[in-house]
Amino acid sequence: MMIATGNSDNGLFIADYLTQDDLNYLAGKYPETLDKAIVLTAPDESRYLVRAATSHAYDCVIQHGSDDADCYSDSDNETTVMLVDSNSSLAGKTNDVHIAEGGNAGIILIDTATQKITQAAQVPTEGTDSLLNDYTMPGVVLGIDSPQAKTLGLAPSNRHTLVITDFPSIASGVRDSIRSDIINRCGYAFITEHDTTSYRSYMARAIAIPALATIISGLTFAALAISTRQTQSTLRWTLQEFGASRFQLMRLFRPLGITMSLGSTIAVFLGWLGSHPWIIAPANEFGTTGWWWLIPLPVIFIETALFCWWFSLPERRNQ
Repeated sequence: MMIATGNSDNGLFIADYLTQDDLNYLAGKYPETLDKAIVLTAPDESRYLVRAATSHAYDCVIQHGSDDADCYSDSDNETTVMLVDSNSSLAGKTNDVHIAEGGNAGIILIDTATQKITQAAQVPTEGTDSLLNDYTMPGVVLGIDSPQAKTLGLAPSNRHTLVITDFPSIASGVRDSIRSDIINRCGYAFITEHDTTSYRSYMARAIAIPALATIISGLTFAALAISTRQTQSTLRWTLQEFGASRFQLMRLFRPLGITMSLGSTIAVFLGWLGSHPWIIAPANEFGTTGWWWLIPLPVIFIETALFCWWFSLPERRNQ
């Protein structure tokens, strides 16, 4: 399976659930790429699950003695723990969320049958790494031969995760070949790629819809303003004859301003739909598209200000 996620600029390519034989095959065929890649190894979880928890969640589950769902929230959650070669730059690192004061990370071992906490420890880390802030990555990575892993009794399994951090920089043909080999040879693997054709199309759609809504609404408002100004020509001339100020003339823009406000709301709503394409066409791509849906707002604000100024100008009667 392949999915495209958010943060397309980080260039990550992740293949999970690979075996050592799979890695050996890929390393033999793509030695330069694999030399620069990161290989994470899942700890053996045949007896217990290995998880990292935020400091608050860690204290809570220790108090309850079990992996209680009430201990978790959006900000206090648990995440996976992976092992890596002790010489890797990721060894001993954690993300920004799961590091506690003093640089420790709370690791809990959970009995798979009873959900009871069989072991827990605050293990020292080597600091944080921004790569682990991506939600597709583990929250804590320990060296396979590190004292922390030995203290917890963590042994490596035969499940590996291949992480290529600069995948877009690799030649297109090589990228296609790597994808093809993993999909065809390792049908059980789960691939997460942060920059795919479908993702670029997804982003283009998120930008195109609010941009199109901006153009259409802007042209429509301009046509309405010109038509309204011409229709009000006689009224505006009469008001000027009675000494109406520019502010009073500008108030004639109010009915159109209300229409523009309603139109702007619709344009922004269409832009918001464009930045959330899965609402219109459900898909497995839920990456963030940023604030492109707000494109109509600054354009409409500027256009409204120009129209207010234009409507405040005195009427000139053709001779």
